[in-house]
Amino acid sequence: MKISKYMNSNTIVIIPTLNEAKNIEELVNTILTNTDVDILVVDDDSKDGTESILKKLKRSNDRFKYVIRKKDHSYGKSCITGYEIAINEGYELILTMDADFSHPPIKINELVNTIDNFAMSICSRYIKNGKIETKWSFLRKFLSKFGSSFARVMLRIPVFDCTSGFRCYKSTTLVEINYQTLNSDGYALLIEIVDRVNQKKLPIKEIPFIYTERKGGKSKLSKKIIFEAFFYVIKSAIINIANFFRKTNN
Repeated sequence: MKISKYMNSNTIVIIPTLNEAKNIEELVNTILTNTDVDILVVDDDSKDGTESILKKLKRSNDRFKYVIRKKDHSYGKSCITGYEIAINEGYELILTMDADFSHPPIKINELVNTIDNFAMSICSRYIKNGKIETKWSFLRKFLSKFGSSFARVMLRIPVFDCTSGFRCYKSTTLVEINYQTLNSDGYALLIEIVDRVNQKKLPIKEIPFIYTERKGGKSKLSKKIIFEAFFYVIKSAIINIANFFRKTNN
């Protein structure tokens, strides 16, 4: 396999957390042991003891850092905070992943190794050899796949898993799409980023992975998060159609 020119670059993994005390120490140690990347945990002021674990991890490894967000809590705002820190500190590649082991750390190197000619790479559940192996209900599995398919069709995005949070960006990509102005709070942020990258006509790479059950703790997915993603797609599709007709009439 060809080795990416970015494989030994300045790379960081951003892990947004909220009450992940049951998972975060094992995940961080697994990543640090098996990759050369740095780690930034962005925690939304967890109340389950996560912070004390983060302090311990910080004392034992200089490749690990964390920040505690005391207000304006959301997945989207946590990611944006992480992007800003990573870009300001000069990282070339920025990955994001969940803290619960549903995103296998073994895929980190593959994400990095496939980004050479792309603006971003995404671990996808919905391409060949990708799948979901969880105890999710039929409804949740349907909503997950339908959400990505709905965004793909409505926004004309050439990506099968628009809502996967296991991904890698070139820092220049985030700057080019003006990441500071991203508006979404929840997982709609993932769709919004892919939408902006596509509007810039930047290439995106998907690689397959198997999404598994979280090891411990509870899922943060809520009806509010689902509805936000749905309405983002509807709103953006309407704006795109309006812009199309405006250009046609000019």
